[in-house]
Amino acid sequence: AFIAGLSASVIRAVTMFTAVAVSLLAKNTINTYKTLIISVFILLLFNPYYLFEVGFQLSYLAVFFIVWIQPLIYKLWQPKSKIINYPWQLFTVSIAAQLGVLPLSLYYFHQFPGLFFIANIIIIPFLGIILGLGILVIFLSLINLLSPFIANIYEQIIIILNSVVAVIAKQESFLFQNISFSLFSVLSVYLFIILFFKWIETKNQIIFKYVLIAILVFQSNLILEKYYSSTTNEIVIFNTSRKTALINRKGENIDIDYSNDYPKIKNSIKNYLIGTNSQVKSIQNSIKNVYSLSTKKLLVIDSLSVYKNLSIEPEIILLRDSPNLNLERLIKEMNPKIIIADASNYKSSVLLWQKTCKKHNIRFHYTVKDGAFVRKY
Repeated sequence: AFIAGLSASVIRAVTMFTAVAVSLLAKNTINTYKTLIISVFILLLFNPYYLFEVGFQLSYLAVFFIVWIQPLIYKLWQPKSKIINYPWQLFTVSIAAQLGVLPLSLYYFHQFPGLFFIANIIIIPFLGIILGLGILVIFLSLINLLSPFIANIYEQIIIILNSVVAVIAKQESFLFQNISFSLFSVLSVYLFIILFFKWIETKNQIIFKYVLIAILVFQSNLILEKYYSSTTNEIVIFNTSRKTALINRKGENIDIDYSNDYPKIKNSIKNYLIGTNSQVKSIQNSIKNVYSLSTKKLLVIDSLSVYKNLSIEPEIILLRDSPNLNLERLIKEMNPKIIIADASNYKSSVLLWQKTCKKHNIRFHYTVKDGAFVRKY
């Protein structure tokens, strides 16, 4: 840990694996669970915000599932040949760890590596060699006895490992991306996994009934999410620096309107598409003046400040590109319920608009401060 610089991830890994190593030496599975809990307590005592770090969550889930599930999977087949037994052990460890982190990985990253088991079987043996040889290289270097031959061998091993990782990473056809996975799906899948392996462990028929219920809950959730996605209509105004970008969603289809530099909003759009399980119907490099939200209207006023002679009473008004207007007069003429200012406006203008809206008791939404504006209709 000191050699690596005592970073947060290193401290977490050292604390966790020290606890696991001690319990494994004691050959007591229950003791392993206790030491894992103690290590969690120590880390959270040191920094409670570790609990919200993705690395912390995935690390402990992976280790917990390896300790609990790997022996259960390994017992399904115990090869007598040591040549077969070693890769089988690595495979069961990979499966157990992947089962532990898969739901949460899908929730955070929306992708699944199909070659994880091949990567682990190839890379894990390398890591043992690199760790052992690395300690030797550091020790010999400290006492000025490091041979160039040993250093070169160490370097070549790392180069080979990096090459293998690069080859696996290039197989994009085995990387399943853009998977929509909600928090409830995460919880329901974990419920199924835990109940299923508890049933494998105990062979209790009552637990098996709960396994079937967990499957039903997960499937019902998918159906409800699909229904909700296909029946939701909403307008979304993003917070994009010095730009305007909005989405008009009708069911699973969305229309994207933006002003300049689509690549800068591409990630926001991609995350929205994954989160809502929707698809792009049209993309326009322009912002309309009026958007229909069922029986309501959204009026957009830009730097030209053109809004007169419009025979509409918009419920929502979007101000973009710092229009030079008299907001009090606009409010009296159109009587809007909500006024929005996106990140394309000057801050000085936004402050004046905010005061005016407060004076007239009108809701004011500033995307820089309040985030994206979302309105269902």
